[in-house]
Parts: sequence; structure tokens; C-alpha cells
Amino acid sequence: RQLNDDPTYAPGWFQLAETQMLVGRVDEAIAAYRRALRLLEVSHLTLPPRVVAVAFQNLGAALLARGDTDDGIEHLQAALALDPDLPPAYLHLGLAALQREDWAEAEARFARALEIAERLSREPEAGREYDISPWLIHYLHACALGRQGKTEAARDALLAAVRIRPDHAESLWLLALVSAMLGDSPRALLALEALGQLGRDDAPYHLQRLGVLQALERHEEAGDAAGKALERGLESVEHLALVGRALSRAVRWAEAARAYEQLTGL
Repeated sequence: RQLNDDPTYAPGWFQLAETQMLVGRVDEAIAAYRRALRLLEVSHLTLPPRVVAVAFQNLGAALLARGDTDDGIEHLQAALALDPDLPPAYLHLGLAALQREDWAEAEARFARALEIAERLSREPEAGREYDISPWLIHYLHACALGRQGKTEAARDALLAAVRIRPDHAESLWLLALVSAMLGDSPRALLALEALGQLGRDDAPYHLQRLGVLQALERHEEAGDAAGKALERGLESVEHLALVGRALSRAVRWAEAARAYEQLTGL
């Protein structure tokens, strides 16, 4: 109604853009953000720099979502020029870096987002609110670190993520993988058990659990995991051989024979 009464009212277009993004109408949101910013340029209305910065930030994020990467990055950088303390802007720049496989830049962007978010969390008087939870930044930071072979740092980032969001399945899965890579089988098993409580029950899950249990020399439980992996279907020679050996060691001969029969059929 406000825009019907005054179509030159820039804040109204900001609000419309936010609504369009919430309902997934990205193209309409981008058009509304652009119109709001153009109106600010020609009007005498003055808004706080942070409000304008958030508009640039959200427009940049919408452009990235649509695949307009260069334009999106340009608007995110414009947002940071107005307000350098915007964690979501750094997060979206980090996502853009991940998409082009620039792992080092992605790491730097996510680290900066975390630094600002953690500093602002200690400054309640700043009165800032952000839509991006730190757990997500920790998770993405871990992805960038892992891609560079920084396994221990990736594990630490994932631990930070699951401390904040213990039900995030992707963080738990990656934590299990990197912990196993580092030889920390007890931590890997804890992550897998938490993941199982969330309902993960596919063959890769049980294969990973099998490997961790074998490393812990818990061979009967490893046999149980092998049996479940076999039930869910395996098509890899390596996996069928691994399962067959684990079932044999657990003295589950019938299932071991089935695994080897499937293996010879490949």
C-alpha cells in the first residue's frame, strides 16, 4: 500500500525486496533492490550507511544466487566499503570463492566473517543482528581448510560448528571423516553415533563406521556394520572385499559368502 501511495519511497522497495527473497522470487527481489538504490541516488532521503550497506549486501547475495557472479561480488564489495563489519557479506564472498575453487580466498573470507561475528558478539551495545549463524561459517571454513589439506584445522572448525549446532548432519559426517584421517577413531565414532541418531543409515555411513570400529579392534561391532552395509547394497569391489573380510573375522560366514559371491559377479 505504501508503494502504491508513493512509488518513489526507497525503504518500501527495500522491504518488498526482502519479502521477495523470503518467498524465493530472486529476479523480482533483484529488481526491487536495484530500484530502491536508484531512488536513493536521486531522492533527498538519507538512510544510515549500514541500511544501505545491507541492501548492497543482499542484492549481491541475490545476484550470486542467480549466477551473476561478477555483479554479485561487485555489490558485496560495495557493501563492505560502506560497512566493513558485515559477516554475511564475507560469507557470500567466501561461497563465491568456493564455487570457483579458490580455497585460500574462501578460507580468508570465512575467517574474516568469524572474526567479526565473534567480536560483535562480545559487543552487545553495537545493536547489530545478523541472519548468518556462526555454525554455518565454521562449517564452510572447514570445507575450505579441508580442500587445502589442512586437516587438523578443518577438524577444529567442525568441532566449533557442532558445538553450536549438534544436529547438523553434514558437519558430523565431515568430522567423522577428518577424525578418522587423523587417527582419532574415538572422536570419529562419536560423530558417527550422533549422525546415526539423526537417522543416517545408508551404505557409506555403515562402511565408515566399519572402518572406525576395525581401527578400534571392535570386530564384532564391525561385523554388524559390515552386515548393514551389505544389506543396503554395494557395487564396489573394494567395498565388497572389505565387508567380506570383516564378516569373516566376525565369524558371520553366510553373509561373508554372500559378499564374496557378489564380488565375483562384478
